[in-house]
Amino acid sequence: MFLYKFFLVSILISVIYAKIFMNSFTNNLLKNVPVVGNKNENIQRTVYSKKKKVKQYYAKEKNRILKKKKKKFSLNYSKCSEKYCFLNSSKFNEIKENIKVLFNIDYAENNIIFSYIKSFKRTPPITKFYLITTFLLSVLIHINKNVYKLILFDFNKIFKKCEVWRLFSPYLYIGNLYLQYILMFNYLNIYMSAVEIAHYKKPEDFLIFLTFGYLSNIIFAIIGSMYNENIINMKKNVHKIISLIIKQNNKEKIEIKKEHYNHLGYVFSTYILYYWSRINEGSLINCFELFLIKAEYVPFFFIIQNILLYNEFSFYEVASILSSYTFFTYEKYLKLEFLRYIFLKFLKCIRVYNIYDKYKEEYE
Repeated sequence: MFLYKFFLVSILISVIYAKIFMNSFTNNLLKNVPVVGNKNENIQRTVYSKKKKVKQYYAKEKNRILKKKKKKFSLNYSKCSEKYCFLNSSKFNEIKENIKVLFNIDYAENNIIFSYIKSFKRTPPITKFYLITTFLLSVLIHINKNVYKLILFDFNKIFKKCEVWRLFSPYLYIGNLYLQYILMFNYLNIYMSAVEIAHYKKPEDFLIFLTFGYLSNIIFAIIGSMYNENIINMKKNVHKIISLIIKQNNKEKIEIKKEHYNHLGYVFSTYILYYWSRINEGSLINCFELFLIKAEYVPFFFIIQNILLYNEFSFYEVASILSSYTFFTYEKYLKLEFLRYIFLKFLKCIRVYNIYDKYKEEYE
């Protein structure tokens, strides 16, 4: 009986000891051997925590920006309510912001119109005044078509009815307020500005250049109108002189045509263009991204272009090139000190002379 009890007690003790030993052994194994499942869980937890931190950061930034906008809105609310009482100010601000985004007003430097206006601000004063005057005249003609008849060069109305403004107004007309005007405006802005800037040291010389061009072109226009309208039998006398040189039929009828000169502004631009081509002689000009041409040939290129594209040829353009050539060649020999003095005093009187100082800083 005693042996039986002893045997049972020893079995129980051995079982308890084996259990304790196995638990300690398994714990040691688990400590030494890495478990894959737990590692993946830890990585997922760290990634999740990082994402959570990023979300929290962006949420904070968003709230901060919204607070700023609300603060700005609250500051401008009273102004908006006073000015635009008939509109809900929040809706008005939304509309305003949408317009800014639509037309890219916040980044106006990238806007073509804004950049052109900015460049036009740098246009020299005389050219700017001339271009603004042409624009106002074109707007006036666009509003009232009858104005066009009042600005044309007409010999009889000038010298018989004393409509003296017709001696000047044709030079301010460079086209109707459509694509033709935009192209001519840009054309004059480039070439006329370049010629004026070339005279930045003595802008009075630029006025002398324009005066010479105007007078020579107006003389050509007067002679042309006298010939076409046979004033003082000019056409008949010219035909007699030609018949002395070349045998012609004297019984031919002389046609009398009355022309309205609406292209004198374009002729004047040709006069300016030729002078520009001579002061930039030798430089290459890119024509329509197709070919290069020397600057001195550009005026003749435009004449040929008009013949080929529009089937038009004007002797007045050739005459304006001739007068521009005369001025360029004999400019040094022309003694116009009195006229130069008058123009100098005039520019100083209207406080334009000092504007040319900014070009001295750039080109010297």
